[in-house]
Amino acid sequence: MSVRRASGSHLVGRCVTAVLLVIGLMVVPSVGSPAGASAHPVPAATTAQAAGVAIPDDVAALIALGPADIIVGIDPAPGVTAAQRSVGAQPDTADHKAGADRAAAVYATQKHSALAHAGPGVRTVRELDALPVQVVRVDTPEALAALAAAPGVTSLSVPAVHHKTVDADLALIHQPEAQQAGYAGAGVVVAVVDTGVDYLRTGVGGAFGDCSQGPGTGSCRIDHLVDVTHTGDLDVDPDGHGTNVSGTVAKTAPGSHLDVYGVFGTGGFAQDADILAALNAIAQTGPARNVRAVNLSLGDGTFHTTECTASPYSSAFSSLRALGILPIVAAGNSAYSLGSFQTGGSSPACATGAIRVGAVYPQNFPDTFYWGQCTDTAPLADQLACFSQGGSLVSLVAPGVLITAAGVTESGTSQAAPHVAGAVADLVTANPSATAQQIAEALTSTGRSVTDTRDNRVVHRLDIAAAATALREAQGTAG
Repeated sequence: MSVRRASGSHLVGRCVTAVLLVIGLMVVPSVGSPAGASAHPVPAATTAQAAGVAIPDDVAALIALGPADIIVGIDPAPGVTAAQRSVGAQPDTADHKAGADRAAAVYATQKHSALAHAGPGVRTVRELDALPVQVVRVDTPEALAALAAAPGVTSLSVPAVHHKTVDADLALIHQPEAQQAGYAGAGVVVAVVDTGVDYLRTGVGGAFGDCSQGPGTGSCRIDHLVDVTHTGDLDVDPDGHGTNVSGTVAKTAPGSHLDVYGVFGTGGFAQDADILAALNAIAQTGPARNVRAVNLSLGDGTFHTTECTASPYSSAFSSLRALGILPIVAAGNSAYSLGSFQTGGSSPACATGAIRVGAVYPQNFPDTFYWGQCTDTAPLADQLACFSQGGSLVSLVAPGVLITAAGVTESGTSQAAPHVAGAVADLVTANPSATAQQIAEALTSTGRSVTDTRDNRVVHRLDIAAAATALREAQGTAG
């Protein structure tokens, strides 16, 4: 049994012939990059003044509507050329307080001169005495022109509104709103059955807390790391798949803890016996430790349109559900592996009791994504990724393209599933008395409806805040 690795920069993925494998893709878009851009690009200054600084279009438009506040920048070092400043014409001094006092005095003089030149139509509304900027109220376009022409004024800008930076995948599923409401998975454990986790990997940062002394110590959120295969290969998680999956759970449910089971041995395959052994351990110890979800971002590349009732995973998943633990399974990445769209999910996603998760784009991209088997051009947020396996068995979809977690960026239904596993932990904190079935219903019946244009099936996209509201309302009705 062997795994084929796709070559080239556009796809680093895995295919399989007979045994289970990690369902994860890594992509480099062919054009541009996924880096986020400002929601409000700063317009170029177009209206030049006879002297002083140009007035940007947005500033002119704002003042044309009436008196408004703007931010004025002034020359921080009058008499010193830009070239001199670039070579250090004003060196630092050990007497920082004296330097700050001198700078403040210069700023005050510059600001006073600028406002005096502008006249009574400009006045200070926010004094920033230690910085070469000032917030002022400008009454008329004429006053704005006078301010722009004042000696020493270097910039004029409209005060912007800024928001906390949130990963696009979390914003799409309304995780920040759920966290703000207090639903962040505190006291809940999520089990991850994958390639292990490298909590000391470069770039992981504080994704799992302080794990410098190992799992189960200090503030480390990884309570247990178990090498089910007994090979020792997976503790280091060389390709980062398990680290990314665990990190996705961790950031979706920032109050949760994790139990991680490494089930992939030499050759990059996972055997049924090892996966079932991990599920057995979770069934034994999970209920007492409040394990409420188990994530399986793995599959065999097959296509099933009906539940695999005879699968040993159906028995295992049903048992876990009875213990209050929801099995969250990636639907598969092989939708076009045979040259045309193949409906159906892989195994063990097809097993009875699984929550089967497909992948959507977390935001609009201007790029073309070549996935080896298919191509998505300029995809939009909530669009199904073409690699994502679909069909009537898919329970819901979640972000699965260019997901960055614990310092690793990957794409696939492997990345979609752990968003849902983390969401389970969040929902438990929204309604601790909710059963596994109630949580499953809240997950799969709320959120935006997404149409899979390949077969016109409609499925909900994960929305943690909406699911939490549904659970809370159910709790009120039950009470």
